[in-house]
Amino acid sequence: MISVPFWIGMTAPVYGIIADKFGRRVYSLLGTILIGMTTISLLFIIPGDVKVIIIYISLIMLGVYIASLSAYLMPCYPLICERRFVGTAFDKKKGGKLNSRKPKIQEETREIISRLQSFVQ
Repeated sequence: MISVPFWIGMTAPVYGIIADKFGRRVYSLLGTILIGMTTISLLFIIPGDVKVIIIYISLIMLGVYIASLSAYLMPCYPLICERRFVGTAFDKKKGGKLNSRKPKIQEETREIISRLQSFVQ
């Protein structure tokens, strides 16, 4: 029963196709957040002696939330960040360890936050 959201989550490519075809990512993200808040509150409020079908419905809604959030939110990152900020860096000279950029991280974080603030306004 716990794996139901993950099975439904495999429908993320369907939501990606819908997102590419119709656009309107902001409205889709708002709908996704509404589904997520409803699902999490439903799972939190459900008493222990409830029918199993209600639990399955809430788990299916959680899977829809996971799939649609990954389809609508992840493509929005390159719209608000520069290409050099998106991704993970590995250094072959260090044996594949993560490349640390500690001196620049505060400047980059401030820049990302300012870009997010300007995007929201």
